[in-house]
Amino acid sequence: MKSRFFLINRSLRAVRPALRPAGWLACCGLLLAPWAQAQSLSTPVARTDGNSLLAHEQLLAKARRGGVDVYFVGDSIARRWGASEALYAAFLEHWNATFRGWNAGNFAWGADGLQHILWRIENGELDGVNPDVIVILAGANNVGTAIGSDAGVAALVEGVAHLIERCRYKAPSATIILTALFPSGTLAVMPTINRINAGLAALADGQTVRFLNVNSRLTDAAGALLPGMMGDGLHPTLQGYQVWADGLTPLLTELLGPREPANDHAPPPTGDPSALRPVYSPSTSPPFVPAQSLAVPVGATSGKVVGTVQAIDPDAGEVGDWLITGGTGAGVFAVNANTGQLTVAAGPLAAGSSYTLSLSTRNGFGRSAAGTVTVRVTDQPQKVTGCGYEFAADITHPNGNVYDQVLLTGPIVTIRADPGQMVRASYLDLNDDIVQIEFAGPGELTVSLAAASAPAFPQNYRQEINYVKGHATIAIAGADEATNLSVFTVGRKTAVQQSLFLEVLYDGIADLARVIIASPTRRFGGLRTADAEYWATYGDTGISAPGVRFSGPVNLHNISAREQAVPVLVTGPIDPREVEGRTIDGCVLVAGGDMAQPGGRAIEVGDVAAIYFGGGEDSHGTPLPAQQNRASFIRQRQDVTAAVVRTQ
Repeated sequence: MKSRFFLINRSLRAVRPALRPAGWLACCGLLLAPWAQAQSLSTPVARTDGNSLLAHEQLLAKARRGGVDVYFVGDSIARRWGASEALYAAFLEHWNATFRGWNAGNFAWGADGLQHILWRIENGELDGVNPDVIVILAGANNVGTAIGSDAGVAALVEGVAHLIERCRYKAPSATIILTALFPSGTLAVMPTINRINAGLAALADGQTVRFLNVNSRLTDAAGALLPGMMGDGLHPTLQGYQVWADGLTPLLTELLGPREPANDHAPPPTGDPSALRPVYSPSTSPPFVPAQSLAVPVGATSGKVVGTVQAIDPDAGEVGDWLITGGTGAGVFAVNANTGQLTVAAGPLAAGSSYTLSLSTRNGFGRSAAGTVTVRVTDQPQKVTGCGYEFAADITHPNGNVYDQVLLTGPIVTIRADPGQMVRASYLDLNDDIVQIEFAGPGELTVSLAAASAPAFPQNYRQEINYVKGHATIAIAGADEATNLSVFTVGRKTAVQQSLFLEVLYDGIADLARVIIASPTRRFGGLRTADAEYWATYGDTGISAPGVRFSGPVNLHNISAREQAVPVLVTGPIDPREVEGRTIDGCVLVAGGDMAQPGGRAIEVGDVAAIYFGGGEDSHGTPLPAQQNRASFIRQRQDVTAAVVRTQ
């Protein structure tokens, strides 16, 4: 069949079975999750929306810069105080006036629950920082505005205890300042917050863990917020931050001595990564709402967050004014007009139920046609969630491997592989190459496309299949040593069906922004990207898998950090591999690239023992001769180029 030309190709030997993100909430707001929906708060959970992935890279880069003696971690309550966006300029000025000279770094991120903060700590944001003090304010997103049960209160306190333990493991000499949860503008939830704070107080020993509760200065005797302390009932005003500062200052003075404002070496503040993206022209046509699917737990009740509906603006601009225009789920679900966030409006929802929703949005040009969103009620992980669908299942390759084919329909999709086989996801990169991502083993794969465009036929191939085009960030969570990833383009060597190709000049190399890997076992199988170049103009670009040991191989064609981007090749150790007849410990193979950096930045490496510059070939079989290294490599700010580079 013509429609399956791209499904069968030789590349399956490489991996054996083994955008509109929720940026508004991620950078500004809180996810008010009902206690009835709470799960374990001691298990790290990744945030996989595009903006949170970029924020993670941003905070990893901040951690690598070092110079932090006071390390703040938490959600948007802490984040806004030291953020770089113009919206919070007065807060940043107050932050500098309060902490300059104590080398304070803000590593908080908006909308994070305890489980998300744990994930950040476990995935490199505290590695190698070695602060003297860690200030924790966490858990507000796990409380929300609902009255908590005893089990919910205990789970939150246990989650904070686990966060303290992991912070102390990463920074054993640091003193923890554990800040009590701030009061809520919803008076009914204050007894719950008070019970939580009593539990948090019991975690302190007065020495290595100090407990700070400033709530008596934020509320009256009845627990109601004092005027001017919280602008929205959740986030402090300058007056509220001053109360927190007044509580922190004597503790920091005791632990660090007086401030020396003229001698501060903390890294620069960070902010919403989307603010670093290029400014685009006004929209030239309406947005597009792709077909997509979401899942919600059985028994979900009113207010439960389902997810954020995705849209594509043709000029990468903002969309809003979301409307539900029909479908079987109209009345069961509600959509936030500004953000596209979907919530349950009428519950509880019964197991096995499935709903469709028609939704539209608008940009500066006009309103979109309605797109279809399917919501399934299930407690089981879904094979495909977000903007994608299973195009074909259980395809048998000529080499005997079995795989499922997924096509992207929009800017972000999360995929799981069936046991014992792989899954392949396909899209177009910005050079109009069809890119294949092959994933196998435990965990879940999230593909997030920047500068995404609506699905269309590929202009460089004879094929009547609609592909989304964009620049991909690949994130893998829940991986172990049996998880493998391969990325390549459809070329004359990798494709069986040669009639796909036109008489055009093909790039033959997949373009990626970054690959991010998280593993609870700190193990991963192989990462095969010898036919891929990592590049970006902002954020990190390259491979980010701090502390994760690879069975191997680990290969790539090149990394190129353009404009404001930072190049990274951060992994844990890599098992010995044979490369071109030589056994090399901990080897990353650079296949035909030279790693030269347009911005002149050094490439940060983790526990990589050797970087081998060898030959390769692109997906059309064109040889890529081995190049000489043209990069500098650093580890914890020390140049290790001579120690790690290997050549033919």
